[in-house]
Amino acid sequence: MRTLFIFLLLANNLFPQGHFYRQYWADFDENISNHKDGRWRVNDPQLALHETFGKRPEALANGLVLLNVPESLFDLESAELYLEMWGGHPHTTQKRVTVNGKGVYSIPDFGTSEGHCVYTYPTVTIEPSHLVNGINALQFSCERGDGFWGHFIMDNVAVRCYFNTDSLIKRHPDLTGFHAAVHAPEVIKNEHLQLSLDIAEEFEAVIESVEFFAHYSGFDDNGNGHDADWHGYTFKRQWRHHVGSAETAPFKVRWNTDMIPDQSKPLQFKALVKLTNGFYYETKATTGSLLQRKKESVILNYCYDAPVPFWSRAGNVKIGKINLSVEPKNIVKAELQIKIWDGGEGEVENPFTINGHAYPITSKRAIHDVVHTIIDVDPAHLSYGDNEMKLVSDTHHHGIEILRPGPCLVIRTK
Repeated sequence: MRTLFIFLLLANNLFPQGHFYRQYWADFDENISNHKDGRWRVNDPQLALHETFGKRPEALANGLVLLNVPESLFDLESAELYLEMWGGHPHTTQKRVTVNGKGVYSIPDFGTSEGHCVYTYPTVTIEPSHLVNGINALQFSCERGDGFWGHFIMDNVAVRCYFNTDSLIKRHPDLTGFHAAVHAPEVIKNEHLQLSLDIAEEFEAVIESVEFFAHYSGFDDNGNGHDADWHGYTFKRQWRHHVGSAETAPFKVRWNTDMIPDQSKPLQFKALVKLTNGFYYETKATTGSLLQRKKESVILNYCYDAPVPFWSRAGNVKIGKINLSVEPKNIVKAELQIKIWDGGEGEVENPFTINGHAYPITSKRAIHDVVHTIIDVDPAHLSYGDNEMKLVSDTHHHGIEILRPGPCLVIRTK
């Protein structure tokens, strides 16, 4: 009886600082999607009979995703949908998904309906009862809004299943007592920070990898409109632009913060621990490190005057402006951060320039995918006051979209 009492006590307090989930990605099938380019396309209801666009192969795409979730719904505490999603043609509205015909869920907009070019990674909370054990039918749809063609694309689709504690320990008693947390120093010194995973040695063997994340105010890399956020996103299902990864014990990473903007609050940290049994464990956020600088400062500078959409094709020149309140002679280091949807520059040799100076931001291969560029900028190419960000593509197909939040100059100054 005493042993049972201790076991139940552990169950009630097993994971007070984190939670477990499993993640299931959808596999693209052109026979189901009715389209062959390897990504799920969604069109507005009127497109099929559009005089011009209705005859294009994209119009055949039906927005249907079939995704296998081999879990008992009785074991789940919650569930969510996760997308790697190109926001679509400007002014596309009312993105939504119907789950197994049981419930309709809105997909966050992030600016497409207002005419912006976006690529985002939304999560949508789903009622576990709307899922089924096995193949789930996810029907995506949208409306045209004020645009010429309501359309968006999902490169990857996943369902995350979060487990309740009782079900988890019944199925995996070996995880009883599992706990992990991120260890961070109180102060970041010399612009470098070492993070490590605090975990009992007995559990190290069941860890496949660890991803580390930081919450701070910086470049809005996931396009959700928030600078102060958890930074990082997935590209082809792999984490990018986060603090870093570790695949062997003692699971440590070293992070260079020299171009992280000045912070008014301590940075927070968390880790996503991938286990060998297919589970993920997300740690509780750890309030950790103060970013202290005495002689220099790092600031973000976005476009204050940018076209909507910031999209060039067929030779249409688009120009945005970034205002700098720093004299170039006082700039220690300058960095351009920019994300684009790369539909190609055509025959244009220098598709993006800063005050007339060329900076490479495309793949040079028109990959029709996201390209995230972080590149040093010569301070001599910058000016006090307005700086011109010029974009041009002469391809007649898609061209180049500068995605929200637009070009950003990160300036480290004396």
